[in-house]
Amino acid sequence: FAILVFLWELFYFLAFTTNKFHLSAFLLRTCMIPAALILPTFTEFVYELVGKKMNLYFRIFNFGTTFLIILSIYTNLYAHDAGPFLVFHYWPTIGFMSSVQIILYGINTYLSHSELLIAALHGSTKLRQQSRIIIVGTFIGFIGGATNFLPWFRIPFPPVLNILIPFYVLSVAYAILRHRLMDITVVFRKSLIYSLTLGIFTAILLIGIFLTAQFLSS
Repeated sequence: FAILVFLWELFYFLAFTTNKFHLSAFLLRTCMIPAALILPTFTEFVYELVGKKMNLYFRIFNFGTTFLIILSIYTNLYAHDAGPFLVFHYWPTIGFMSSVQIILYGINTYLSHSELLIAALHGSTKLRQQSRIIIVGTFIGFIGGATNFLPWFRIPFPPVLNILIPFYVLSVAYAILRHRLMDITVVFRKSLIYSLTLGIFTAILLIGIFLTAQFLSS
């Protein structure tokens, strides 16, 4: 999920460094692809951390719904194109699938932090320390990320708290370095699997971005 946060921030930054409306619109919608995957993958991470097995039906629902959200991102079903808002050249208004995404964010935030809270209160000494660090970091990061939803509803509050989002990743990094978050062999094995999966996904994403850019330029 740390890589997904980076991809979201990259496309988000690029979207607001151009004054071309259509390019800004394309890049902002593109940044919502990794954004859609951040919390479902974080929930998977939390369940792995606390040693619980996620319900198979929920996993299918979680990633299945996320996949449908991603498929709709470049359509009006996800969001409606709108003109400039606040200091931004482009910011869309809320659509049906982006509303579904917000609800799914809420579900994942509740489930992941419920498990972290239980672990922080009743887990082993090591797990309690790890969970508390991650809860604080993700709470700060989520406050920053939540401000991005306000302009979708045309609430005139700019997402200035995005500077808090790195706390989300830094808290996990600190827990790894300070408290040996997970067994290193497990990390390597799962990192290889996730890297291959993400590599395939990224290749498909980049091909899609290239083809879409070619279509828009023509």
